[in-house]
Amino acid sequence: MVSHRIIVADDHPVFREGLSRLLVRSIADAEIVETDHFEAVLTLAEKKAPDLFMLDLNFPGFSPTRSIDQLRLAYPTAAIVIISMQDDVRTINDMLLLNIDGFISKAIDPVKIGEAVARVLAGEIVIMGPQDATRLTGEGTQSTIAKLSSRQRDVLKLVVAGKTNKEIGRDLDISPFTVRTHVSALLKSMHLLTRSAAAAVGREAGL
Repeated sequence: MVSHRIIVADDHPVFREGLSRLLVRSIADAEIVETDHFEAVLTLAEKKAPDLFMLDLNFPGFSPTRSIDQLRLAYPTAAIVIISMQDDVRTINDMLLLNIDGFISKAIDPVKIGEAVARVLAGEIVIMGPQDATRLTGEGTQSTIAKLSSRQRDVLKLVVAGKTNKEIGRDLDISPFTVRTHVSALLKSMHLLTRSAAAAVGREAGL
């Protein structure tokens, strides 16, 4: 049984094939499909919607602002990760403004790439570049938690308790995929990048 469908797009065949093999090893029962052109990304997604798009920053047919908006509209529940050699801080910040779920430098250790993808699939926003961080802004604990919906607060309480998405789904009678969506949304609302950072903020607030 396929656990996740991942579309990999990169116009460098050696890297693309290596990344696909890495994902097969890192994500149990994942279905990996690959291409070197954005039009083919759309075709593959139309055949079967993916859980994750892993996209190079520069490949034929891909224009970050236009293409990411297009994918967000068509596949709102899919995660989008940019993986690129262009990993300066300005580029990473520009990509984050496009509401992506992760940015991974091609220069990092392959094992860490696999770990990062697993974290994105669990609902985290993952940044792996020259200046990794866990917080996007310095907003206060109370103000960020106050922005959450009641369901997001329920999910956060269980994240604080150390529960997995599967366990949270069982407790709240929702699917693990829905939990992932809530985790991703609450991280963005709280201006945080990782599940552990959200748990720390939740504990500070007494959840």
